[in-house]
Formats: sequence, structure tokens, C-alpha cells
Amino acid sequence: ALPALIYVVQNVCIQTAYGELNAITFNCLNQTKLITTAAALFFIKGVTQNLKQMVALTLVSAGAMLLSVKDGPGAGPSSSPLGLAMILGASVLSGVAATLTQIFMQDLKLNAFLVTLSMCLVSLVAVGFSLAS
Repeated sequence: ALPALIYVVQNVCIQTAYGELNAITFNCLNQTKLITTAAALFFIKGVTQNLKQMVALTLVSAGAMLLSVKDGPGAGPSSSPLGLAMILGASVLSGVAATLTQIFMQDLKLNAFLVTLSMCLVSLVAVGFSLAS
């Protein structure tokens, strides 16, 4: 259930960021999930990347940064610090949740159906609480 709770918080961060950032910045920084997942795998599980994977991650990072440096004309609202913090936080949470899901399913050999079911139930409860408040 822990990955599901993390994904719920991640979705709140994404919704907040979506309203605070222009489309280009949001989409580019949202792609940093790949990098944060690789970092989470390294720090939590000790999984290392080979040279080709590291080069690919570097290129993805550089592309995301270059595209988000300057807003294009008519790109929408400017990039707020809150929006940037929310989308980067969502990326980190995504990497942690993906790593924990991998641990539960591969290392602990939990049933994929049960893991998915628990994630759905936690998400439904969270949505229910948000609708009730």
C-alpha cells in the first residue's frame, strides 16, 4: 500500500504543477521521472546503470533542461517556484514508488494482482476522502 500512497501524493503534486507551469516546462520536467527512478534504484536497491544507460539518462536530462530554460512565445503562464518544486517532487516520488513496487513484486515475490488491487483500493479511498472534504 505504500507505493499507492506515494502515487496519490505524486498525483496531487502533478495537478498543482500543471496549474502553475506552462505546457513546455511541465512536459519537459515531467520526463525527469526516468532519471529519478534510476537514482532511486541506485540509492534504495543498489542497482547500477551501464555506460550506455548513463549516457542516455544524461541526454534525456540535458534535453529536459534545455527545453525548459526559456519559455516559447504563447507558451502559457510563466514558471512559478511552486510549480517547479511540485513537478520535481512528483518525479522523485514516482522514482521511489516505482522502486518500492519493484521490490515488492520481484524481491518479495508478491502477487502482481494483489499489489495492483491494493494500489487501486488505496487510490479509491484517497479519492473518496478528497470528494468528502
